[in-house]
Amino acid sequence: MFNKLSNIVLIGDGIDKTVIIGNRRLSNGYTLNDCAIFKVSGDGFKAIGITFENTAGVAANQSVAMASSADRSVFYNCAFKAYQDTLYAQSNRQFYKKCQIYGTLDFIFGNAGAVFQDCKIYVRK
Repeated sequence: MFNKLSNIVLIGDGIDKTVIIGNRRLSNGYTLNDCAIFKVSGDGFKAIGITFENTAGVAANQSVAMASSADRSVFYNCAFKAYQDTLYAQSNRQFYKKCQIYGTLDFIFGNAGAVFQDCKIYVRK
């Protein structure tokens, strides 16, 4: 019902200070889209200073921290932490600035037209 709201802005206190956390994985019967800890589909979504983390672990296979299909979505000073399939940039236009992305395998994927500016990408072991 609320997934069609547009121009929503979430403002946190900073990376690792405001954390949206969960534990979902594909192997628990979730679809790839449903295993995301946070999903965005409303156009014009903005997140500032928030960490999105899926704690399912390295053995969990696919475990998405963020799935975005919102057009014109913007993430500023955010972190995305998981292992496999961390950031699912599903579709439309997305912009990431000064973000941190952590993962092990295929951890940035999808069909979006995504721009990553001044972002740091960390490969986990």
